[in-house]
Amino acid sequence: MSLHNDFAYLANDIIKDILELFLNPQNLKSGLFDNILKINGPWSAVVKNYSYLEFLHSDQGYELIVCTGNEPGRGVLPRDAGKSDRVRNTVCSDSLPKLRDLHFLLPLMTDRLSIRGTLKELNSMLELFPVSFSELVITGRNYSTHVDEVRKLENLLTERLKSRHLRSFICYLPNQPDQEFTSLDDSFRCLVTKPDFEELTTNFAIGFNVIIAAIETWRARPNFTVLGQKIKVSFRTPHGAELEWMKRTFPDWTTASSAAWKWTEPHPTDPDRCLKIGVSSDSRRIGIQFCYAPQDER
Repeated sequence: MSLHNDFAYLANDIIKDILELFLNPQNLKSGLFDNILKINGPWSAVVKNYSYLEFLHSDQGYELIVCTGNEPGRGVLPRDAGKSDRVRNTVCSDSLPKLRDLHFLLPLMTDRLSIRGTLKELNSMLELFPVSFSELVITGRNYSTHVDEVRKLENLLTERLKSRHLRSFICYLPNQPDQEFTSLDDSFRCLVTKPDFEELTTNFAIGFNVIIAAIETWRARPNFTVLGQKIKVSFRTPHGAELEWMKRTFPDWTTASSAAWKWTEPHPTDPDRCLKIGVSSDSRRIGIQFCYAPQDER
């Protein structure tokens, strides 16, 4: 892959800094690693030595794995992790880690945190792990009617959603009523209007004003720092000003319709970017993509 010489032959330290900033386990799996190997100059040699740690925990125990390039990972002890190492993928299921050396790892954790458990377990995990993750994936194991646990989760999620690090939030909580988590709408708006926002996915309803904020921010944005953004959520029925905005902006979309609804529009100032919306036939779920899609490829 040819790049201008100014970029292909950057100093190794600069290339390493770029890899640290943009590579993570998810885009490595998407093929980015193999593409970087094809770049002229020293890129290939540097990326082959790129490594990161994964921390995997369940009630069966834990594994700390060092991954280098596309090579199979190998286990290491927490106290052997260096201060410059990064735990780029943390997975915790069903119980809190109780290993004695966990304090060595917490300051090193970044990129992705995936947690699974009851609401009580999720709350404990969110209290334990730092707010330094750019992606947060939450899966609840059962529905809780315990008001204190629900409110505690709301408070912890509010803190996470407003973190300067967070770019992607994916949350599945079973059987939550539509009017649950209404206090999170301000935090969701904070997330979807960030320049580096990437994804918001939930199986519970959010306020329609979050959707309005995401669309209007995208329309007004003069430049972009990410290739794409997506939202996939249920939404509460719009009323008042929200309903007026919907009628004015999308006159052929009605929540009373029994048919699926789709919409595509180009960005006002960047014709290579577009907005795609799909609404389910029951008007309960909406999918939004803010895409980089060059006109000649559509």
